[in-house]
Amino acid sequence: MTFPMKLWMILLALFAGTTNSSAGTIVSLTTNSGGLWGYSPSSITNVFSLLLFPGTYTLANGDSWPSGAGAASSYAFDVALGGVDGALVNYTLTPTNAEDWAVQFGSADSGSQCTNGVFGVTGPLTLVATSGSQFATVTGSLILLQQTVTTGCNFDPFAATVGSLVPFSDTFQIYTDIQGTPGEWSSTSFDAPFDYSASGEVSFVPEHPAVLLCSVGLAVLGFLWKVRLRLPNSR
Repeated sequence: MTFPMKLWMILLALFAGTTNSSAGTIVSLTTNSGGLWGYSPSSITNVFSLLLFPGTYTLANGDSWPSGAGAASSYAFDVALGGVDGALVNYTLTPTNAEDWAVQFGSADSGSQCTNGVFGVTGPLTLVATSGSQFATVTGSLILLQQTVTTGCNFDPFAATVGSLVPFSDTFQIYTDIQGTPGEWSSTSFDAPFDYSASGEVSFVPEHPAVLLCSVGLAVLGFLWKVRLRLPNSR
């Protein structure tokens, strides 16, 4: 994603509304992988994926409902070792295709409750693990790009409005085989095949506006500094 596109997405988040106030709005969602997935460094069909399959939606009034039929997809990422700091290992995840910057949550609970929205990933993600641990975690933000009201059911909107940034996390559990034998994350994990599952959460309560303002300010200053350095008479 280019710098201007990132800046546009952050500016959209800043100047958009913050939350929907209805008690029937969705404030959070648990996610899962729907079982074990496989990774192989030599196979283009077994890529590493961000797995955010809808689980249980929680409403502002405390009610909840499980996801039934609906949209669920995996999102393919290229993986690169970002760095090692003692026992801490970082991997950088970058979507393999432009369309994989979008995450869709569309669910219906046996035709009674439903929701539908498209979210964008705001940049490359970092997978963080402790060497020897079975768990690694990705944290980041999604931006709500579109919310489509669905008819024929009790539609529950997300608490975030279009343009808002919402935080999410996804924890990956690694296995050495499809039978579910526990494995361990390390700096060489992606050099060999392994299996994995995931569970996480998305909070549809937007990040604090002050955080967005700071992000916008830093982004604008960085952009202006780059422009200044390119000017022939700049000092």
